[in-house]
Amino acid sequence: GMGQSFESANKKKSAGNFNGQITFSDSTTGFTYRPFWLNDTLYLEETKVLRDSTYKRVERIDYIIGSGHHTNSHIINRNGYLYQAPFTFYTQEGKLYLPPGFEKGYNTHFTRALGMECISCHNAYPEHLTGSLNKYKFIPEGIDCERCHGPGELHVKEKMAGKMVDIVNDTDFSIVNPKKLSYQYQIDVCQRCHLQGNALLKPNKTWNDFKPGMRLNEVMDVFMPVFKNETGPFVMAAHPDRLAKSKCFIESQNDDRVESMTCITCHNPHQSVRKTKQSYFNAKCANCHQGAKLKLCSYQNTNENCVNCHMKSSSTADIPHVSVTDHFIRVYDENENKQHNHNSENSIIGLQCLTQVSPSNTLKISAYLNYLEKFNYQPAIKDSLEKLVTAESNQLTTDQLIHYYFLNGWYSKITKLSKRFSIKSSNYNCHYHIAFAYERENNLDSAIKRLKRVLELQPLMHDYAIELSEVYLKQGNTKAAFKQLNLVLNEQPWNTKALNAKAFAHLLRFELTRAEIDLENALSLSQKALSNDPENTKAILTKAKVSLAKNDLATAEKELLYLLHLDPKNRNAEVILEQLKQVKE
Repeated sequence: GMGQSFESANKKKSAGNFNGQITFSDSTTGFTYRPFWLNDTLYLEETKVLRDSTYKRVERIDYIIGSGHHTNSHIINRNGYLYQAPFTFYTQEGKLYLPPGFEKGYNTHFTRALGMECISCHNAYPEHLTGSLNKYKFIPEGIDCERCHGPGELHVKEKMAGKMVDIVNDTDFSIVNPKKLSYQYQIDVCQRCHLQGNALLKPNKTWNDFKPGMRLNEVMDVFMPVFKNETGPFVMAAHPDRLAKSKCFIESQNDDRVESMTCITCHNPHQSVRKTKQSYFNAKCANCHQGAKLKLCSYQNTNENCVNCHMKSSSTADIPHVSVTDHFIRVYDENENKQHNHNSENSIIGLQCLTQVSPSNTLKISAYLNYLEKFNYQPAIKDSLEKLVTAESNQLTTDQLIHYYFLNGWYSKITKLSKRFSIKSSNYNCHYHIAFAYERENNLDSAIKRLKRVLELQPLMHDYAIELSEVYLKQGNTKAAFKQLNLVLNEQPWNTKALNAKAFAHLLRFELTRAEIDLENALSLSQKALSNDPENTKAILTKAKVSLAKNDLATAEKELLYLLHLDPKNRNAEVILEQLKQVKE
């Protein structure tokens, strides 16, 4: 299964049958999707009936991610940049729908960038281009042997040279055998990917630095959400966390007479769970639950599987339309049996560190800050963060304080504190928070200085370059803005944000030079942006302003009214429409 986690899109790999007119719609945004094969290539068509036309966009699918046990999701490769396509096939229900996180108005269409945090768990380590979020020089296909056994070069050299080891009676130290690692080192091999919570990299570490035989907390700390109801839905990739709640696991840890339970106590990682007979898992349970304990089970002489009763299948808190085996091994009470498979929500009450026994409060603060920035707002998380910050106010680092102020929108506090944060720091995220605050306070020179530093550290994170261009435009420096935008569009000619920003730059230059070519370029670029994203409110506003500059008041009014239909509180559209009304009168 792990070896089939990631592969080029092909019919054999795909779990779904996309022949014919199989479609689904995003109930919130109204976009409709149709995956289809053309010969041996998979495509996705996105359509929507608009004001006076039908929008249609077709993108080629390059990779399928997921073994197909639970899901197949789909990835687009543009010039080495990976993006998640807006469709997933949920294998267990045979359902085609949006991927997790795209629902309820969060559909990002074809722009969700897939960085190393995501790709490094769902695939063998790719060759990631430093300074980018989601560009890769080389992308392997499927989790490889080295993810569990470590680098294999020495092992291959020794075997090719005829140096063999009797592994029944000795250890081959040229390669890692997880079975021979001590408990914590062994379980960390599995936890690297099967404990996908809120991960914090250690300073100067990357997502591909962990190797088998290391402790996971040498590279990162992982915080998992704590749910109000521990027997309700949980995060899908939380197998070690769930197992750690089990009485049999806890007793194995505390009893020196038995070997501590790990993942490979029950799982053969070289064989698919689907192809493993029930009798194999029953025998694993019977290894410990012998004699009187086993006699208590009324199903011991039937074909019933122990897992069916004590590790029931459950819905998950983060992935819809999926059921997973709950590794919290227990005896279910009657009430829990009735409720366990219901797709009910389970509120988060906090975060728990799974890689440190006693994490410091400052580490917890970093975890809560990271969670709030990456995931949906949770009142309990915000409350917990407030308490920690209050208790540790004198211990917080400058970058933690700036991050905290940023999440709260306290920009004046950030600018006052920014002098304590050296421009030489390599924390690009903190430089961005400072730049954002300076821009909000209209200190454009200081904002530019910090954004330049961000781009020194992350030259291919194009959202920052686009933001720098927009600050230049606020200064009236169209030449510097064009330079930034051209760099982005040379690398990513499809980038909707950059296309619209360049359209706006042409519009500003027209106001200075009155060169008609700038108006034509502005109109062409805004229309190109809208061909990618027909409901992009910034591009609609730009097109309306271009129409005004061309004295096409009817088109401008039409675009502004449509903009207010999409965004009823758009103040820019309201002001311009009011001005148009006065002109007419």
